[in-house]
Amino acid sequence: VQAVRQVAAALGDRPLEIVGTGSTEAIAQLAAAQDERLKFRSLGLPGYSGPLPELAPESSGAHLWRGWHWLRRQWLERNEAPPEPTRLTRLLLDFLSAADAYRALQPAVSSLTEDA
Repeated sequence: VQAVRQVAAALGDRPLEIVGTGSTEAIAQLAAAQDERLKFRSLGLPGYSGPLPELAPESSGAHLWRGWHWLRRQWLERNEAPPEPTRLTRLLLDFLSAADAYRALQPAVSSLTEDA
């Protein structure tokens, strides 16, 4: 939660939406409860598995293809129908916006789950 609040502080005083899935959902909710700039929004997902694909922008757009298919696979691996392509694309845009913060928080989240 402290790491999330530090990221929010580094982004300034503007309001921010925060989401979490799986084990990070509770962290996102707690951070939002402790910081009025943060508004928790549930994605309604059980969590993502595996590392994020490389999402650094490429002129070919290959990063978008990798990200979109990684998201789609998350549902297929759970034997669920993926969201419609428009919703999947919106989720991808959210991931692109949050990828740096996600990667910065991963060591802290991993250490929490290892300690549990």
